[in-house]
Amino acid sequence: MTARENIADTVAARAMTCIHGNAGFGKTLAVNTCLRELEDIQGEGVCRVTLRARPIARAPRCELFETLRERATQIAIVFVGGADAPTVLRREPMRSSRIFIRQQFTRLSPEEVLDVVPLFHPLPGRR
Repeated sequence: MTARENIADTVAARAMTCIHGNAGFGKTLAVNTCLRELEDIQGEGVCRVTLRARPIARAPRCELFETLRERATQIAIVFVGGADAPTVLRREPMRSSRIFIRQQFTRLSPEEVLDVVPLFHPLPGRR
């Protein structure tokens, strides 16, 4: 499944997902693009919370509480992190056990780059 499908399924289920992989593999770009589409097409409200690098396991709880304190909402959460993100989430078993979808991003082959990049950035001379 693609990140787009996984994020759409997570939002529809009001669940949590973890998208992880090494730096530079396009995780943040893919997630931001998918969330913008959900905002535009489905009218989903998106609230972004950025955590510091190498957060302690409880940091997401505190950040989310502060961000959502005055909002009455049903939420979906998309954790985006480095290759060690699942390890960080496993430190809090109650959170880790509730991850609906885990998706690991891996390095794209040159052929995959040519297929994927135009989806996010139009290239001259390509349709």
